[in-house]
Amino acid sequence: GVCIPWSAGPGVVLPPWRRMWLRAKRRFFEEKEEALELLERISVGGGGAGEVETADLDAIRLDVARFVKIIEKYQEQSTLLDPHLERMMAPLTGRAGAIIRGFHGRHLAQREDGGEAFPFQCAREPQLHCIFQIVYQLCRCRGQKCVAKFFSHEVSDLEPTLFMLQSQDRHDHGSWETRYGLLLWLSMLVMVPFDIYTIDSSVGGGDLVPASSSPPPGSSASLVSSIVTICRDFLRDSGPTRDAAAICLASLLTRPDMETVTLKEFLGLAEEILSQPGAMQEAGTQIFEVTGVLMTLAAVFKKGHRDRLLAVA
Repeated sequence: GVCIPWSAGPGVVLPPWRRMWLRAKRRFFEEKEEALELLERISVGGGGAGEVETADLDAIRLDVARFVKIIEKYQEQSTLLDPHLERMMAPLTGRAGAIIRGFHGRHLAQREDGGEAFPFQCAREPQLHCIFQIVYQLCRCRGQKCVAKFFSHEVSDLEPTLFMLQSQDRHDHGSWETRYGLLLWLSMLVMVPFDIYTIDSSVGGGDLVPASSSPPPGSSASLVSSIVTICRDFLRDSGPTRDAAAICLASLLTRPDMETVTLKEFLGLAEEILSQPGAMQEAGTQIFEVTGVLMTLAAVFKKGHRDRLLAVA
């Protein structure tokens, strides 16, 4: 066969397709300044309110579309984004955190005033959705592990983020990126370096409460129980939210303070689901749940300590 030289040199003539490839290959993030400017505009806002004028929201959506077009160019050379990921994520997480804390704060104030006439209303935050659309595109290009580490690790964000996730409309297929982003953020927040029960403001215990659906937002179910239950629900999804839920659940279950009760209970549940006759063949959401459980177990085995996992095997 004919050996085609990989790079040009003295006296070397490259074929036309190879010359075109070399010209197209990028050596740095060429649109960095434009991308950062777009992210600043997408994240514009003040205070904790999530309301944005309709005209501004239309402009934000155009900026999102432009940013996605830029990022798609780097699918094959995503490492070029690494030096800029922190700067790109900073305005996004800052604004998203303000919206989430503002939404949670309004809920608490309303509950204290006794004026919570409709306690289970779904959250409608269009700007937050635009932000998490960007987060998902960054994860798709560079990988969720590289992106998630730039989420806030503040323990005070744990309950507001969970509450925002509980307040999402699971049947709204147009806002799944928001649920994906919240699950990914929660996967970082559950790794707080001290006993998670000490930050649980709920009334009642800390044992895992079996349930077939997520507790209502603001209910008195324990923090750990609420996280486990809502992640279990998302394991039945067929898209990226299932992946994020598996990561979040594995992050929680591999904590040292979760291994005595919560991890054992989940492993028992997983065994029950996987041992059901025809579990891998049945139609409907069950096949997705089986996949989600397997993904969670794989993530647990990857994240957990071998000696501790052997104790509950």
